Amino acid sequence: MFRLVLFFFFIFSLCVLCSCGGGTSAGAAAANASNSSSVATTNTGTASGSGATTVISIDTLTVAQFWNENVSTAYASSGQISGYVYKDFPYSKLDSAVLSIDKISGKTTLKIRHENHGAANGDLVTISGLQLPLHGIDSKNLNATHAITLLNMNDYSISVAGLATSTAIESFNAKLNYKILDCYGKQVIEKSAVENTGLFYEGLPLLRTKTVVNTTLSNCSPPNSQFTTYRHYVQKFSCSMTGACGSNYELIRQEIVGGLYAYPQDWFFSLFPSGTLKSGDKGEVGVLLNYADSARTDKQGKTVLSYEVLSDTCCSVLLAIISKTYDSNGTLIVEVKDYYGKSASSIGLPYSLVKTVATYNNLQKNEVNVVYSGLKLTGN
Repeated sequence: MFRLVLFFFFIFSLCVLCSCGGGTSAGAAAANASNSSSVATTNTGTASGSGATTVISIDTLTVAQFWNENVSTAYASSGQISGYVYKDFPYSKLDSAVLSIDKISGKTTLKIRHENHGAANGDLVTISGLQLPLHGIDSKNLNATHAITLLNMNDYSISVAGLATSTAIESFNAKLNYKILDCYGKQVIEKSAVENTGLFYEGLPLLRTKTVVNTTLSNCSPPNSQFTTYRHYVQKFSCSMTGACGSNYELIRQEIVGGLYAYPQDWFFSLFPSGTLKSGDKGEVGVLLNYADSARTDKQGKTVLSYEVLSDTCCSVLLAIISKTYDSNGTLIVEVKDYYGKSASSIGLPYSLVKTVATYNNLQKNEVNVVYSGLKLTGN
C-alpha cells in the first residue's frame, strides 16, 4: 500500500490552465488565451491514452474558447481511481511448466514459479532479457507484457503466443517487472464559475474560481481526503496576428488550502504557441514556480508544462497535457498526463477531462490512473 497524499498535493498545485480542479496538471498549451487559432482533424484510430476508439469526425477547436470556457464554467465531475506499484526483479532465476497447449489459438499457458511475487489476479508482468527459447517457444513471444492468472503466492500462469514443443519443467533467467493494482477509489470534483473578489490586480478586477475535490480510497492512505484550490485571474485584452482580439482570463496565482502556492514564471498568454494546431503538434508551454508561502520566500521547485494534440475521439479533438514537477534540487518528482476531449453526449459543452495518468519518480514507480465519467454543468 502506498500513500496518495503527494499525488493529490502536487497535482492540484498544477491544475491551473483549464481549472480542471483535481487529479491533473495545468491545462493545455492549446488553451491559448491570446489567439483564436483552431484545431481541425479527420483522423481515425485509437486515441492514445483515452481508452476510446475513434471514428471519422471533424471538430474545430478555438483555443481561446477552450481556455475561457473552462475557466468560467461551473461543473461537477467524478472519476474512478486506480493506484499501482511497480516491482522490479532485474536478475531472477525462475521455473516454468506447461499447463496447456491450445492449437486452435496457437497459444501455450505456462505456470511461472516466482516465490513471493506479490502479484494478484489480473496484474501485469513484463518479461525481458530472455535470450533462449522456452519449451521451444521463441523468446520474443515471452519478452513482452502478460496478464497474470494467480495460482498461489509463489506461482501464476500466463498465456504466450506459440506452441510448446517440450513439456518438461525448464529453468530460465530473465528480468521481471510487475505492475500491481495496489488501491482504488473515487474522486468527485466541484468547480465554481468565475466570480469577482472585489479586489484589484494592476488596476484590473481580480477574479476567482474555487475547486473542491473529495477523494475516497480503499487500501491507500489517506482513505478520505478533501482539497480546496483557489485560482485568481484578471481579464486582459489581447490580440494575435493569426486570430481575433478579445478579453481572455490570465492566471495570476493559485492557492491550495494548506498546500502550495503557484505562480506563472511568465505571462502564459505570451508563451502559448501561435498559429493553427493540428493532430501531432507538440511543444512546451511555460513554467509554474511553486512556493510554500504566499510571500514566495520558500521555493518548492517548479513545474514544466507541455502539450500534444492527439487523434480526435468520436466528436472532438483530444488534447494531452503533460506536466513535470521538480523539487528545489531539480529532481523530477512526478509526471502527469491529462487527456481532454468530448463524448458523443457532450456536444456543445466545454471540453472536459477524460483520463489522467500520474507516474512517480520513486522506488516503486507508483502510477495513478483516474478515468472520469464526464462533465455536468452546475450553473453560473
